[in-house]
Amino acid sequence: MFDIGKTLRKVLRKPITLSDDETLIEIETMIFQDKLDQVIQRLDQYEKDGFQSSELQEINFKKHFCTFLRSRAYVDMGKANESIEILENSMEVIKDTNNPVLVNLSKIEYGNALLAGGKIPESWDILDQAEQEVNGLKLFYNNDYKSNQARVNNLQSKVYLRKGDFREAIREQNESIDLYEKIGKQYHTAEPLNGLGVSYASIGESDRALHYLSLSSHIYEKLENQSQLLKIYNNTGMIYWLGGKHSQALDNFQKALDISQQKRNKQASAMILLNLGLIYIDQGQIAKSQKNFEESMTLFEELGNRPSIAKCQFNLSNIYKLYGELDKSIEYLELCLAYYQEIDNKDELAKTYANMGGLYIELRKDHKAIKLLTQSLEIHEASGNILAMVQPLNGLIEANIALNNMPEAEISLKKFEEVKELHSDNKSVQHQYKLANAKILIESDRVVKRAEAQKLFTEIADDEVVSQQHTTEAMLRLGELLLQELKLSASEDALNEFKDLIDRLDKVARSEGTQSVEQTPTIVQVLMLQSKLALIDLDVKKSQTLLDEGYDLANKNGLMQLAQIIDGERETYKKEMMKYKKMVETNASLYERLQQSQIENYLKRAESILKR
Repeated sequence: MFDIGKTLRKVLRKPITLSDDETLIEIETMIFQDKLDQVIQRLDQYEKDGFQSSELQEINFKKHFCTFLRSRAYVDMGKANESIEILENSMEVIKDTNNPVLVNLSKIEYGNALLAGGKIPESWDILDQAEQEVNGLKLFYNNDYKSNQARVNNLQSKVYLRKGDFREAIREQNESIDLYEKIGKQYHTAEPLNGLGVSYASIGESDRALHYLSLSSHIYEKLENQSQLLKIYNNTGMIYWLGGKHSQALDNFQKALDISQQKRNKQASAMILLNLGLIYIDQGQIAKSQKNFEESMTLFEELGNRPSIAKCQFNLSNIYKLYGELDKSIEYLELCLAYYQEIDNKDELAKTYANMGGLYIELRKDHKAIKLLTQSLEIHEASGNILAMVQPLNGLIEANIALNNMPEAEISLKKFEEVKELHSDNKSVQHQYKLANAKILIESDRVVKRAEAQKLFTEIADDEVVSQQHTTEAMLRLGELLLQELKLSASEDALNEFKDLIDRLDKVARSEGTQSVEQTPTIVQVLMLQSKLALIDLDVKKSQTLLDEGYDLANKNGLMQLAQIIDGERETYKKEMMKYKKMVETNASLYERLQQSQIENYLKRAESILKR
């Protein structure tokens, strides 16, 4: 924002009191107060009335200011394309005025509109030009220089956010806040404060993020600015979602959606539909989530917002991963990758490389996975995003183990240990490190190392559940070791210990407040294991009931491949029914029943499914 009266005085080289421009000042204030429809009406009327001036130079200057204010209102209304259009229609005319202030202000507004429309490279170029020009106009602007510089800092921070350079974004946001505070424009700090919340959330500092969002929210509540509060609610919802607080996330997203629909803001509605899709995944509603992502992507395509289209594609990739359609999942990630490479968004590139690497591991294309995971790791290391290194390190360890390249796996583990030491208070990181270490130890021929692996798996299984995925993976790995013992000993005690572990696994997967569709495949696999255990006990009826439950759950959540697998199992049971009846009649030994069940194959498949 800028002081219109002061700027006009300097440019026109004659005294102009604030009252001479009270209409423009009032309109600018109305933007802050979120009276956007009224802003457009007042601008229309002001232009129709001839700008309350008889001098051509003053009329032209005020005319261009009206364009800037109209542009800003359109951006806040979610109409970035309209904003871009009116500015592009004015840029050449403004350039011909040879007025450096007007040219500079036009670039600031144009950069804002491009940014809102998702045109990142273009916005970066124009804002860079604007910043250089502002620096050249320092003496001319006086305090207006600080105001415009603060605005450029804030807009450039948004570019850094889109590019994944969060440290630079934080630097720009702090500079913007400092400048606004120096010239007494406290209300103007609300937007960069919101940006600080997003930046800190992006580097995992959620408490700090919520603090800054709260400060921003307090200012916008005083101004009764619903359009900006919408953004705060949306950002707060994302932080709660990332922290696993789905109820609070849903409340904030719903508040944001209500405002966006009331304001008829297509851009905001599309973003909130996308975020609600994430909640629906956690609630086990895959089909509803997919519908939200597709609707959101359609809206973003209409708006031409490529960054947000890429977000939809990324989430649709996760949907198809849950469906087990890995090739389709990779196709969506490749679309994301092409865009993030184009705009050089390091953070999103790293995430996409890591996700693609994980999919190629599942497809047992480990060499390709290692290349992608290494690229992801290098980006996170270079940016100092230490916590984000965990995902590619996990993948590199797994892929190298699969290739029997243990020295490389141990190199990755050593790097993982450094991450663990830096995040000693993060229990999730501690669990993941133990898992990775145990996976390497279990590959050893030495009994002592395998025993150490079993100890680590047991520690995770017995500890509090921080992540269902990590706890269930540890339990399944522990189950594999117990099953080996069971097959060797064929003892009832070993069988009961294995049953107890599977029952505990079932409770973890179904635990209240954390169950999501991502856990549904695990629950289904547990039901299949319990079905096999019932067969080992020769309880055919219970075995069939458990399989039916698994089929219904998979079918309900749209996991059709998994449902087909269970349906195949039910057909196999029908064919082998006579074998089990004979085993009942002959009182078959535990060893015979174990051999017939082939339960170890189900355990391995459960581990494979869990990785999705």
